[in-house]
Amino acid sequence: MENEPKTSIFSASIKYGLATGLVLIVFSTLFYMIGSQDSVFLSLMQSFLSFVIVVLVSIFSIKTYRDKELGGFISFGNGFKLSFLTLLIAAFVVSIYATVYVTMIDSSAMDERLEQVIIDLEDSGADDTAIDMAIRFTNFFRSPIIIFLTSLIMYTIGSVIISLIGALVMKKEGFKTPEV
Repeated sequence: MENEPKTSIFSASIKYGLATGLVLIVFSTLFYMIGSQDSVFLSLMQSFLSFVIVVLVSIFSIKTYRDKELGGFISFGNGFKLSFLTLLIAAFVVSIYATVYVTMIDSSAMDERLEQVIIDLEDSGADDTAIDMAIRFTNFFRSPIIIFLTSLIMYTIGSVIISLIGALVMKKEGFKTPEV
């Protein structure tokens, strides 16, 4: 077939997803080094810029694949598959990093949050039972598996939304759009 892509959607997704995951990890590390964990403004800026990066990757990956592999045409379905798989792979990489980071590299941030919760509960007059329950609840969410799954679920939801929009914006259907 004349318009048969040389690279599969899955192969392209792996390449773009791993690169995006690594860029987001470096980006996150740089923000940590300048103190984003201590500044609401820097934390919001980091979140916003990470979002912009992910949106740009979605559009770039669809456009590049459409133009270089499919002769300038891509269906909504193929665009969505490419973007979603790319962002899902990036989410997996970033979720692993986030889990390692908060459980091994800087677990003190979670300890400080727990201490602040206890102080807030004590200041509000909570009894020992409520404080113990809050500690157990917080410790449940400190589990590496829960951290990983929560992170992955949140990134996956965002990936679906961004991929839907990216595929809608970048689709360009001709007479024949090959399904890959």
